[in-house]
Amino acid sequence: MDKAKLYEPGKESQAIMVQFNPNTLEYSIKSNRNNGKGTQSKASDSAAREEVLQRDPTGGGDRAVLSVRLFYHTYSNSTTYTDVRDEIKKIQQFVRYSGNTAGGSDPRITFAWGSLIHTGVMEDFSVSYKMFAADGTPVQAEVSLSICGDEADRAAERANQLTGLKAVVSALAEDAVEDPLADMWAWLYV
Repeated sequence: MDKAKLYEPGKESQAIMVQFNPNTLEYSIKSNRNNGKGTQSKASDSAAREEVLQRDPTGGGDRAVLSVRLFYHTYSNSTTYTDVRDEIKKIQQFVRYSGNTAGGSDPRITFAWGSLIHTGVMEDFSVSYKMFAADGTPVQAEVSLSICGDEADRAAERANQLTGLKAVVSALAEDAVEDPLADMWAWLYV
């Protein structure tokens, strides 16, 4: 069974595998059409101002939000357990706050499971500790997170296209051994 995973875009080899696949994913798209309010002066009367709605000044489109709950359990018996917070910290590093933004940009995260790929910025993160060892060590947790970013189907489509391009380049490289002119055209597909 494939495991869901979280990773920094471009670093899939360093993915954080979830312990248990989620049983529910919530996905929503929020329109960005009326995302802010402002005022505008009428040309004829500078004192008269009317309230207008503004579009996203960055030209961004709609916001897609993926919300998921992940479960972690590290208790085997009264002598064999670990602190579940060690697993949670791996995910928590993607929460955006002023202390972890390199160069002023928010850390990006990708959630991937099967054909669903969603990349964006983690907007919400919460943990509920559900079980504790006799010494008070948390050993079971439920993590809820929301990632705001690209529409999941578009992200998966781009990933599939990239995989297809890699296959084309690989095939061209194999053909280059047989056809010396093939590598001359391979740069078009990179």
